[in-house]
Amino acid sequence: MELGKTYFTNRDQELPRAIRELTENESKEIKQANDILHEFDYFQRRLLEIQLNKDDYFRTVERYQKLYQEDEESSSLGYDYKRKGFVDINRAFINYISCFKSFVEHMFNDLESKNGKSSDKYKEFTKFTNDLYDGYLSYRLLIRLRDFALHRRYPIQSVHYDREIIKDDKYDYKVKVQFNKSVFLSNTKLNKIFSKDFEAYGELFYVEPFVNELMPIIERLFKKYVSITEDYFIESADLINALFKESGTENIGTTIIEMDGSLAKHSTKIIPVQMSLDFYQCLDKS
Repeated sequence: MELGKTYFTNRDQELPRAIRELTENESKEIKQANDILHEFDYFQRRLLEIQLNKDDYFRTVERYQKLYQEDEESSSLGYDYKRKGFVDINRAFINYISCFKSFVEHMFNDLESKNGKSSDKYKEFTKFTNDLYDGYLSYRLLIRLRDFALHRRYPIQSVHYDREIIKDDKYDYKVKVQFNKSVFLSNTKLNKIFSKDFEAYGELFYVEPFVNELMPIIERLFKKYVSITEDYFIESADLINALFKESGTENIGTTIIEMDGSLAKHSTKIIPVQMSLDFYQCLDKS
């Protein structure tokens, strides 16, 4: 490779190996494709954030279940873990519902900035979210509880520690995490929205089914966003995918040899092959 020229390179080895020289226009196109696919990846990362917060919620409940068992079997705990557990479980749940609502808002903001509120794309996404809101209590409740948690009270009001006998002296230790219907219905706004929904529920009802049902809905919503914005991302994904096929490896980049003092230095920018593959996977209608 010659000093100052830009090359399409294979990064499988320690030092990048030139596949071919790039024209100035090709370099610009690759950089633009890189930038656009990173916009897509931003939303992928936010989706992962939601999944991680969901996992953290269940890990948090499990952690206090183990503490409860330890305390019951050995009475060795010297602090009020149940008081801390109430706050900690709410913390994890609030993180989950907060990043969920932010995710939805960010997709709306992106569609508005690129297309405008009066565009068909924005209207299509609005209709899809409205259908989810009307069709799933988990979506409707949890997206509302973010603001309730922010401005009113903890969304989870009942964290109950219980043990059930299995046989002989063996017990199954549980932490029952539940919503309190009266707490929600005492709020004017929530009462207006959910009074009919809650007729089928007891005074206390479990949080877990709502948390679990929501995640696949969020994933569907993200796929809908990708489908609606396909024309914005597709050329960039196709360009990166063509380079991937040309090289035969995902480890590719653009490289310039520059002088660093008296030494020649490889300056390489990674071409985001995995992002393009992720984009195609999100377009899968199956």
